[in-house]
Amino acid sequence: MEPHNAASSAHYHHRHIRDSLKSFFSCPRTDSSIFFVFSFSFFFPYFANSSSWRRAVVSHVFLVRGLIPISFFLLLFFLFAVLLVDAIKMANKSARRNQFNYPFAHTRILQTKMSISEF
Repeated sequence: MEPHNAASSAHYHHRHIRDSLKSFFSCPRTDSSIFFVFSFSFFFPYFANSSSWRRAVVSHVFLVRGLIPISFFLLLFFLFAVLLVDAIKMANKSARRNQFNYPFAHTRILQTKMSISEF
């Protein structure tokens, strides 16, 4: 589908960029954060004001060596957060199926008692 004039072409490209950004940020956080960290560490020397190619390579190596542990700990943090959220969701789902499940039984029973006492 080719746009015909400049206005529709600009609108088409804007919509394409918006959709690609939406699809990028809708992927899991760990993937997008790793991609951002490593792409930033790769392109940083080219954006920095370095006078020579050798200084750019040295700064890139030190930046990557500094960002690898940071990205590793961020990856562990996000992985732990995702696993924690999944565990809470699974526990809530099993508590909904069985209302006498141990950790959530007292809240479910209290809610039932309150709803009965309101009538």
